[in-house]
Amino acid sequence: MTDVFLVTVDSLRYDRCGFAGYRYDTTPTLDALAAEGVTFTRAMAPGPRTSESVPGIISSRLSADCGYIDEESYTALPHDTETLAKWLGEVGYETLAILSNPQLSPARNFDYGFDTFRNHRINEQGDRFTDAGDATAGGNDVLDTARALLQRLNDSPLPLNPTRVAYVVYRLRQLADWPTVDGAAVIDDLLSEVEHADTPVFAWTHLNDLHTPLHPERVRAGGLVDAGNMRQFWDDAKRVEHTPAPGYERAYDSMVRYVDTQLDRLVTRLKEQGRWDDALVIVTADHGESMHDRGYYGHHAGANQRLCYSDRDYLHHDLLHVPLIVKPPGGASGAVTEPVSLCWLHELIADAVSLPRGDFQNTSGSDPGPLTAYEPAQPVVSDSLTDRGHTVVAHSPAGTVYTNADQSTDSGWWFFPPNNGGEHSPHSVKDAPDELRAACQSAKTDPEAVPEVSAQIDAGARSRLQELGYL
Repeated sequence: MTDVFLVTVDSLRYDRCGFAGYRYDTTPTLDALAAEGVTFTRAMAPGPRTSESVPGIISSRLSADCGYIDEESYTALPHDTETLAKWLGEVGYETLAILSNPQLSPARNFDYGFDTFRNHRINEQGDRFTDAGDATAGGNDVLDTARALLQRLNDSPLPLNPTRVAYVVYRLRQLADWPTVDGAAVIDDLLSEVEHADTPVFAWTHLNDLHTPLHPERVRAGGLVDAGNMRQFWDDAKRVEHTPAPGYERAYDSMVRYVDTQLDRLVTRLKEQGRWDDALVIVTADHGESMHDRGYYGHHAGANQRLCYSDRDYLHHDLLHVPLIVKPPGGASGAVTEPVSLCWLHELIADAVSLPRGDFQNTSGSDPGPLTAYEPAQPVVSDSLTDRGHTVVAHSPAGTVYTNADQSTDSGWWFFPPNNGGEHSPHSVKDAPDELRAACQSAKTDPEAVPEVSAQIDAGARSRLQELGYL
């Protein structure tokens, strides 16, 4: 058996990668990996946020196929569901996960099948997802108020926006306890675990450095930005206001380069250990990040920063189109240009390491074979389940159908033909191919039919998630 490594990078846009044609040198390590492996140029995330996307990555389930904790957007895996770790563990792999996003909690069953499961953010702050919960949990009121005021005062006639100044001071004080864990520590922990493994491993790591707020020191370490802390926080305040923030966008690019440097450390060490050549290595993202594409920044679902419309959630390509590079054992270069779902990673793993395909929730309809010949037989479906309802998007080479969140009619659905210029000019859904409309209809679910998992989010967890924009 061969080692299997899965790296998911939080909030990484496809079009910010060098191998995708980006103008800045953000991803030299990923560029080299793309040249050595198979690049999926139209990989789509299962959902627009970590909570909705990672279940698809590790268990092939869309949001509507899962359960939830407290509210619909806090997706949890159903008890005893099939996962990559459970499947690979049953055929002899040692399974380990070294993570850093507080969404990925054992209380939400993201640890299913793992022999070792460690989340650095939870380990540092405590696993505050508990069975009892805290019905009076309030979260971070200071940050919530600051966000709301920044968005209301971005047109202030004052020469210096007072709320922006307060936001900068807040971030400066927060440096001692930053919301995201340094990817260097996560990679160090992963490498230590792998080095002591006695059997082939399935190792999953999730890097959260690109998730806002960006740590200024890591931004500078990326080498594309040298601005000081106050300058970066001032630019970040503009992001929170949803006003054009080119300084923040450059900081994002520099953080992409920092994350790429951590991936280089992983690749280098695996080569030194003699594991690289025969390993299956997969690098992808749980979702992208909106860069003011439609007047907003981020991907967050909180009430004061939700990217969505009155009748649907925000599932455009800036959040769903993600990088996906697969280096199979022994190497095999090429590109797959068909739309591919991250829900189908289990098929790519099975085909790459010559295992029978597992019994997972979602499949592509493709025949087993070489990765370069991977050809899905059905549209890619992504979804989001929130208090507004169930939004579904279906993608194929013929275009994209984007639904409203209710269950009643398709009269408000949109169709975006291929090469639509960033999905800015919707057509009538009557122009959409039947297979796309049928895929959406088939996936639509009544939110009341999705079961609640018996756990709740207490005050500490709410505060930590709010720092990252999830509330």
